[in-house]
Amino acid sequence: MKLARLLLQIPFKFNTIDFKERWEGRIPGMLAEDVGKLQREYPIKPTNRWVNKIPFLFSVVQNISVLKSCVFYKPTIIPNLEKGIGYIRIHKSGSSSIASALSPSPGDHKRSLEAVEWTAYYYYQQGIPLAEHDLKYFTVVRNPFTRLVSAYLNSYFEGESFHYVYDCYFFGLFQQRHSFSEFVERVFMIPEPLLLDHIKPQTTVLRHLRVNKIKVFKLEQDSQKITQFLGLKEGEFSKLNVTSYYDYKDFYDLKSFERASKVYKNDIESYGYQKECEELKNHVSK
Repeated sequence: MKLARLLLQIPFKFNTIDFKERWEGRIPGMLAEDVGKLQREYPIKPTNRWVNKIPFLFSVVQNISVLKSCVFYKPTIIPNLEKGIGYIRIHKSGSSSIASALSPSPGDHKRSLEAVEWTAYYYYQQGIPLAEHDLKYFTVVRNPFTRLVSAYLNSYFEGESFHYVYDCYFFGLFQQRHSFSEFVERVFMIPEPLLLDHIKPQTTVLRHLRVNKIKVFKLEQDSQKITQFLGLKEGEFSKLNVTSYYDYKDFYDLKSFERASKVYKNDIESYGYQKECEELKNHVSK
């Protein structure tokens, strides 16, 4: 039933994207030494530019690629070999700030954030082996209701343009004009294995790892513990890619709450967010 509703909602919108401008054009501004080294050791493979210029072909290829990466999902691990730690990245859970703290130049926020994204891309895309390193693995989780609002605001309203992955995902299922309730409705309709990183349940991310022991911090209450674990001084753990202040409860109505609580049921139970779930339920029931 959900799948049938999903298919009816897809507008089959076809787009093209200039990846050269979006990604390769950023490289000169990324001065972090490790990024340059990764580019030399693991050169990016050339893409079929002519495919990118034909809306129908590009959209088909892009959707196949995105859905394949969802089905055969592998989490991004950002290592810091000097510190002996490996960060398992969960998007919209403070990941840009934490990844930046592991990069060589956390002082320059803009350049550092881009360098972090590029480094993470290489480790993910090129499959750089980490098995031979004895790393302490950790991750940071977040209240799933707050995280979903953050994904909506950041991808829909706070970028230079609509996030290009969402623009192509399921042939335009997500559109920038959508309200938060419409956004949640579409998240609810998508089968869990096919959800993108920014909206994928956090328990699902960790389920795909072949790592025996993972230290889990909570973003809302473990800032000091994270700082100590990363070996940083007080104040060195700066926040990047932060959405403007908002009260996440105000975005929800009863229907969107019920849908989100079903999608992220395992997150709520596994990471102890039952209290936040109950508070939100009371808020939308007034």
